[in-house]
Amino acid sequence: MKILKEIDVIEIVGLSHTTLYRLMKADKFPRPIRLSPNRVGWVEDVIYKWIEEQQQSLPKLAKQGGV
Repeated sequence: MKILKEIDVIEIVGLSHTTLYRLMKADKFPRPIRLSPNRVGWVEDVIYKWIEEQQQSLPKLAKQGGV
């Protein structure tokens, strides 16, 4: 299991810090795990699973005229 820093997650998913936290607040993006009092990280497998879920939802959006 690999733990990703925020900067790595931002690079992988292509979202800004603000968008990342906005999606987490709306329960639409995986929350990080606490590593220490001042550090959090995301489980790499969870992030790639989220990306796959987003890709699977693309055909639905295209049919609705969203993409």
